[in-house]
Amino acid sequence: MTLLLLIAVRYWWGELPRFGGSLTSQWIAFARDQTFGIPGYLLAVVAPAIAVGWLTAATEGVFMGLVTLVIHIAVLLVSVRAPSTEQVFDELLMSARQKDADNVILAARQSAQFKNFLSELHQGFLVYILWYLLLGPGGVVFCALQKQFEADKGESAELAVEGPIEWFYQVFPWLEGLSVRITVLLLAIVGRFSDGWPFFVGSLKDWSIQSGDLLVAAFSNFLPQSADSETEPRRDAQTAWVEAIEALVGRLFFAWMGFAALIAVLS
Repeated sequence: MTLLLLIAVRYWWGELPRFGGSLTSQWIAFARDQTFGIPGYLLAVVAPAIAVGWLTAATEGVFMGLVTLVIHIAVLLVSVRAPSTEQVFDELLMSARQKDADNVILAARQSAQFKNFLSELHQGFLVYILWYLLLGPGGVVFCALQKQFEADKGESAELAVEGPIEWFYQVFPWLEGLSVRITVLLLAIVGRFSDGWPFFVGSLKDWSIQSGDLLVAAFSNFLPQSADSETEPRRDAQTAWVEAIEALVGRLFFAWMGFAALIAVLS
């Protein structure tokens, strides 16, 4: 029910905005003012996640679960943000159909725009959905605060320290990396499994690659190459490339919905 509400909000606004974008940064700043080091990390990131998880469990039977539902919805609306796929692909198609654009420059610009879209989709939305499915609202709070905690690294002297505390600044790439690799697996299922499965297995062996690069490489297994010459027929190929991306992203969303349903059944 919560995920269906998110989908409804996303279609109402065209994108899913983050309603509490400044709350995480304000909380991290407050916690940093109180203490630093490992105690500061526990106060800033771990304690709120545990508190939300405990509150969710404690209110599970209150008013037939309505209080718990409100907590689920509030946490997700405050934490997640999803870009508008319609707007992104409309812009890609409009630029692909421009007659006065250089094909080589156009292909490079569109590839960069698509990579940015995939990165935003995972860093702002799918990573939170994954940990929401696995750990509930507490997992979402942990991801949101962990991301902000790492983003604020180096802004003050007490954060720029060495030692065990440095390990806590390297957690979010692993949280995001798991959601990216699930996407790669789902792409293999909805695309060509014979090509996608070896790529998925290979991605499990190397976690140093940037998520955006990994996603673009995964999509490239199932897409025609973008236009890279100055001939007019290649412009049609560029348009077909954008349309193929849009269709594959649509199948990917359905695959994530199926994955969410599977997790719900197993839990």
